[in-house]
Amino acid sequence: GSVSQCPRRRWPTIKANWGDTLEITVINQMPSSPLAIHYHGQYQKGTHFMDGAGSVSQCPRRRWPTIKANWGDTLEITVINQMPSSPLAIHYHGQYQKGTHFMDGAGSVSQCPIPPGGQFTYTFKADPPGTTWYHSHFPLQYGDGIWGPLIIYDPEDPYTSKYEEEFVIAVNDWLQVIGDEIYGRFANMDFSALHYFSTMINGNSGWDTSKPP
Repeated sequence: GSVSQCPRRRWPTIKANWGDTLEITVINQMPSSPLAIHYHGQYQKGTHFMDGAGSVSQCPRRRWPTIKANWGDTLEITVINQMPSSPLAIHYHGQYQKGTHFMDGAGSVSQCPIPPGGQFTYTFKADPPGTTWYHSHFPLQYGDGIWGPLIIYDPEDPYTSKYEEEFVIAVNDWLQVIGDEIYGRFANMDFSALHYFSTMINGNSGWDTSKPP
């Protein structure tokens, strides 16, 4: 007969295959309590077949999962950097970060980058509503797949009755050289690494592997 905030002893187990895109919508129906959503992410470095042609990526995903929350929710996002030599910082694009500017994720500007083997928990209020993205902000790692959509819903959105379903379409170009190497070449005024290679749509590419890059 003890009192609980919700009618379950624990919430369901979430299962997925490596590389799947998870879209998790959390609705807070508690009458007076705010809700914090915690996402636990790891970032590794290696060679992964992102576009069918063996391009190198900083992480084993083409893009990271969509983060969804309601306007005013508190987000707690723990980032673990398992890359052997690269620092890391995650920026949450479009979020005001009122009173939490140190959670903005701009490496060497609003925070010290997360060192290899380290971790950091970003805690901030979801504000304002809208569809943006989150991405690595040190130095060009978002080009390696360290990014994902960020959707903040407005519970009082007057347009929700105007559509039946929504979709996220994420488009990015893909290079054969990792961000760290591109950054190093830029320092020497070498821009050859910017050669366009292929296009990714929602983390997938139609590259014909029978043809050379």
